[in-house]
Amino acid sequence: MTPHHRFAAWRVVILLLLVGQPATLVVLHDRRSGSVIWSTIGFFEAIALLLLALLVTTPADAIRLPPRRSFWLISCGTLLLYVVAVAVHPLRWPTTALAMAAVLLTMVALQRNNRSAWWIVPLAWNPLLLAYFAGVAVY
Repeated sequence: MTPHHRFAAWRVVILLLLVGQPATLVVLHDRRSGSVIWSTIGFFEAIALLLLALLVTTPADAIRLPPRRSFWLISCGTLLLYVVAVAVHPLRWPTTALAMAAVLLTMVALQRNNRSAWWIVPLAWNPLLLAYFAGVAVY
């Protein structure tokens, strides 16, 4: 994969996870059709696996994003996803706040060990976790 194609894949994956998931949580909140909910979650799980594959195969110097900017981008993206999940299902805010704190602490630990903060994204932006926080996949 050329560097240009790899960067385009990164942008598409991040955009799908940050825009597609919140929209899906809001749309699917009142639906109780299990097949629609689980197929949608499966689609976003596949996108999250693609993100993991990009993390594993992208050389460390391929994308020159400063660590501080990565930290803020991941933090703001996680906050966006979790705020939408809490807006959809307000009773889950304590669990969601605890998860956000865990994500931030893990990002700090990764950066202190000179690792990329992007390694937390497949967990922090995981569709199953967000569906749980939003009460979409829980019957």
